Amino acid sequence: KFVGGTYIILRTSWVFSIYNDNFVKKILKLSKSNKQLTVVSDQIGGPTSAEDIANAILKVADKVVADNRVFGIYHFSGEKDISRANFARYILKKAKIDLPVIGTPTSKYPNSVQRPLNSRLDCSKMYDVFGIRRPDWKSALHNDLINLKVL
Repeated sequence: KFVGGTYIILRTSWVFSIYNDNFVKKILKLSKSNKQLTVVSDQIGGPTSAEDIANAILKVADKVVADNRVFGIYHFSGEKDISRANFARYILKKAKIDLPVIGTPTSKYPNSVQRPLNSRLDCSKMYDVFGIRRPDWKSALHNDLINLKVL
């Protein structure tokens, strides 16, 4: 039996938004001062919009109020999974920025932050319990690029 009360842990990955520092804003910023970008190509995950996360949390909260037996750990990330290099390429393509992205393995890329190669999450429990599907990150990215005045 669980001791400590009802809880929900929502695990997510690769969060982006129009606010604060994140991968999308970093790629756009670097594109202004570089002739090409080098981005890791072996890290795979599901980019996830902060807005989509907020909406999912509201739906989860409604369900928890109605049935507090649904506590547990849930995964939520954008669909479809993609490499960081291909995500960077997609960001630049949508922003109409013609800049090559050179893919490189994580082992060859100097970075003070250690990131997992596989950030893919099985989000089926989120759908089974709450009816929440993985959101399309491409649509959310498009909206963020509009709000960032890139489009």
